[in-house]
Amino acid sequence: MTLHEHAHTPPAPQLIVAPEPWAADWLDGRTVRPGYWGAPTANTDWCEPNYLWSPYVAEFWNALSSVPICTFALHGLGQCWAQRLEAKFWLAYLGVFTIGLGSVAFHGTLLRWGQVLDEVPMLWASLTFLYVGMTMDVPRPALAAGLAVWGGLVTYIYFRAGFDAFIALYAVTVAAVILNGVRTSVRSEIWPVLRGWALAAGGIYAGGFFTLWLPEVLLCPTGSHAPLVTVAWTRHLNLHAWFHLTSSVGPYCFLCFTTYHRYHNLRRRPVFVWDRPHPLLLLPMRVPRVALDAASDR
Repeated sequence: MTLHEHAHTPPAPQLIVAPEPWAADWLDGRTVRPGYWGAPTANTDWCEPNYLWSPYVAEFWNALSSVPICTFALHGLGQCWAQRLEAKFWLAYLGVFTIGLGSVAFHGTLLRWGQVLDEVPMLWASLTFLYVGMTMDVPRPALAAGLAVWGGLVTYIYFRAGFDAFIALYAVTVAAVILNGVRTSVRSEIWPVLRGWALAAGGIYAGGFFTLWLPEVLLCPTGSHAPLVTVAWTRHLNLHAWFHLTSSVGPYCFLCFTTYHRYHNLRRRPVFVWDRPHPLLLLPMRVPRVALDAASDR
């Protein structure tokens, strides 16, 4: 073969795999511009366009809507201090606060470490909620040990199996929290007082999951899943951001009604009151809390 023939030899054909239509439309164009945190390393990238509003925040609305999770938790921790509540309520509110911080880190960076800081606290906080709900009548030390062992196992499974295992195990735990809370309260003599709070706690959180979180996963890709039906305008609805707001209010209502139930059993004469939180918490409305030893016998 002469040098002239070698120069004109066509290159060997390369196998080019065409992306799925939804992937070409969504994932390739998800990042609007280069961001401070670089390419996402989390295995879930939500529908909000990345770095649309700021080069320093990957998902601006998803990160901003995570802040109320922290502020509701701080308000609850303030009540734990003021009312000298049991340690389990402190742990529950601390778990919610950690979720809020992790959610800001996750959606602000879309890095794997941020995702872990969001999802692992969700698993442990849900187990803490389950313990709170199952000990409204009597303490159960053995239950705490059993849930701790289960939490360790679930965390191991999470790191081995990833997002799908997280969603399945978390959903089962949350369902147990809601069902146990309602079941225990229905049998209580103060069910008429607790009814609205129990239904609000379960309805707001579960409703947010079914009407906000789930539609986003089903209608657009989240980084690891193809949508059932690609709906382009879902990226502009910020469904996940609205879900964060239900995730702020629902758990707070749960801890309010379990606090009331627990301290009614301890004969501390609880009563629901509505106050304006501290201005630094940036909650622009009255928020309920449980005051102890403040009501006459009912």
